[in-house]
Amino acid sequence: MRVLGCLPLFVLCLLFSPATGDEMKTEVAAFQGEWRIAGLKADGKQVDVPEGDGTKIVFKGDRLVLGGQEKFTIKLDPACNPKLIDLIPREEGDKDQVLEGIYRFHGPRLTLCLHSPAPIRIRPVRFNEEESIVLTLEKVRAE
Repeated sequence: MRVLGCLPLFVLCLLFSPATGDEMKTEVAAFQGEWRIAGLKADGKQVDVPEGDGTKIVFKGDRLVLGGQEKFTIKLDPACNPKLIDLIPREEGDKDQVLEGIYRFHGPRLTLCLHSPAPIRIRPVRFNEEESIVLTLEKVRAE
């Protein structure tokens, strides 16, 4: 049943043209810099966010950096509604474990909703789905 819920999202993405080069540059630029995890939900339940450097995520170009290491390559499709994001692991053995999700910006915050690591992975179509991980990030201001 959930697969049928995804159908409208994919049809809409096919009907509209992909983002232009300038739109994509603008979207990638919005991700750039250091972010702090402000909220975390897993499978619909709030999870405590630990304190310290482990809560920082850095976007550099098309790379997501955790703990000083480039962990993922990001792929965006801002032409869809909601906007799509794929996090592609940089480790050779993990490349087939792509985290598919959706994202939105709201002020200085970025919300990512990714499918949870389950045997059957389906890209979320809403930001509060039960079988997903929802990260709320806040942009860290340069001092």
